[in-house]
Parts: sequence; C-alpha cells; structure tokens
Amino acid sequence: MPVLALFIGGLLTKVVDFFSTFITKKILITALILTAFYAAITLAYNTLTGYLTSLSVNAPALLQVGLAALPSNTDTCIALCLTTRLSIFIYDTQFRTMQMKLKGI
Repeated sequence: MPVLALFIGGLLTKVVDFFSTFITKKILITALILTAFYAAITLAYNTLTGYLTSLSVNAPALLQVGLAALPSNTDTCIALCLTTRLSIFIYDTQFRTMQMKLKGI
C-alpha cells in the first residue's frame, strides 16, 4: 500500500507541476502581448495628439482662423478615433492568428 501511495503522490506531483508550468507560461505570454499592444496604442495616441497640436500651432494664419472655430478637444478626438481603429486592427490580427493556430495552419 505505501508503494501505491508513493506512486500516486509522485504522479500527482508531476501533473500539478506540468499544468502550473503550462498555465504560467500562457499567462506570461498573454500579459506580454497585452503590454506590447497597450504600449503601441499609447504611443500612437501620443504621437497623433502631438502632430495635431503642432499642426494647429504652426499652421498658416488663414488656416489658424479656420482651426479657431473648432472645439479645443478636436485633436484629442481625432487621435482617439485613429487609435481606436488601430486597436481594432490589432485585435483582429490577434484573433485571426489564434484561429490559424487552432486550425493548425
């Protein structure tokens, strides 16, 4: 009986070790991918906001008159719209990649 208990204990230890290593690796990879996507989206937002702000400041006088009629948060709204499109593209790309992995292509 003690031999059977040692065998089951050893087997259970190996199974728990395998699943904990597998799940930890999956969680780590997912967190790394999410961090990279967050950094890309934040960089895109900050870059677009900076470009639109510098455009409104350095524009010719005639264009600045037209830009004065726009609300003060126009550059933020434009940057958010473009950043949202980038996030959708990244999500679609990740989803298609996961589908291909599941199909084995």
